[in-house]
Amino acid sequence: MDKQIKRIFSDHEIRVFVIKEEPYFSVLDVCNVLGLKNSREQTSRLKKDGVRTAYGFDKNNIKRKLVVINEPNLYKLIFRSKKDEAEKFQDWVYEEVLPSIRKTGKYSIPEKIKDKSTKNRNFLTSEWQAHGVEKPHQFVQLTLQEYKQLGFGKDKRKKDMTRGEILLLSALESMEALKLFDNMDINGYYDCKNSLIETAKNVKQITSKDKYLETNIKEVKND
Repeated sequence: MDKQIKRIFSDHEIRVFVIKEEPYFSVLDVCNVLGLKNSREQTSRLKKDGVRTAYGFDKNNIKRKLVVINEPNLYKLIFRSKKDEAEKFQDWVYEEVLPSIRKTGKYSIPEKIKDKSTKNRNFLTSEWQAHGVEKPHQFVQLTLQEYKQLGFGKDKRKKDMTRGEILLLSALESMEALKLFDNMDINGYYDCKNSLIETAKNVKQITSKDKYLETNIKEVKND
């Protein structure tokens, strides 16, 4: 059985499921809150990778099969809503629901993945330093360039990344560190920036980028 978590927003019950460490939201519940009619039609316009089924319980505690969507698709529905409550609902999800799930350990990035990512980042930082990057703001700009090249939003923070996003970022950083280690002709902030952009293109060519960013999961097997 998928782990179901119930949350209440403005007297509306929102059923949230944690499936393989990712949060999924009942389309029917979300559409009711946002005033969107015909949840099936709304779902047909979403990215298929983030739509799946799960088994949960209704108000009468009867087990039912539900259509659920991942976080990126949730925000797409929110943007379609014309209700004044839509923005409040988005803030509620971002500021209350997701942090509460992470806090209880039901939605988190495994420690081993975070440790590996930190080590790869440290290697890359040392290589940037060896190649002439000195000023703190330059390291910040290079980090933002990483996120931009991978398609992350400007406000993205590592603590908010999915497992796939962390691994994708880690792959970019480890490949770039190796490239710099073998090429001392790259020197200074602008050379490092251009090198990073080139490496990001190579990473996207050898990985299924959208899969990692949207967390493409096959149909769940329920008990």
